[in-house]
Amino acid sequence: PVTDAPSTTSGESTTTTEPGPGVPTLAPGAPLPSLVPFTKADAKKEEAAVVVGKISIPKIGLNDMQMYLGYSDGTYDKGVGLWPGAPKPGEAGNVVLCGHRTSGPKPFRRVDELTAGDEVIVTTADGTFVYVVEGVAVYPASEAANVVLAQTSSAKMTMFACHPPGKVTHRIVVFTNYSRKVAV
Repeated sequence: PVTDAPSTTSGESTTTTEPGPGVPTLAPGAPLPSLVPFTKADAKKEEAAVVVGKISIPKIGLNDMQMYLGYSDGTYDKGVGLWPGAPKPGEAGNVVLCGHRTSGPKPFRRVDELTAGDEVIVTTADGTFVYVVEGVAVYPASEAANVVLAQTSSAKMTMFACHPPGKVTHRIVVFTNYSRKVAV
């Protein structure tokens, strides 16, 4: 079931919870991360297969799916894409991930089943990080980019995919907050 999205102000995603101890945040006055803009032509371009880590979402049975740097259909055909210019997992700002629901390995096929409190676990060379789902919402495709790409000073992660499965008219968006780095 799709739940309410986090509250928004001026198209920027915000949360009602304060960052806890150990949550990465930008220094006062530091600029927000700057994401690489996307055009329709980018969806068809060839991108090098640069593995940046793995993602697991226990609630929906996603286990150690490869994450790649990029935002083309070819990248999503391999696994989950990390938006170029977005912070890496575990860093301050909004980590932006995208994946297919009906083609390739279908990593985000069941994201509509996520609810507040579910965990998303990402592992990179920098460690293993746990994010907790805050909410899930659906937006028209024409409005989704403003929501998905909005940057914040604290550590968050936004995942998105086409919605409903097999259609490109809308985007399902999963909002998460940084919880912790897992000690190894």
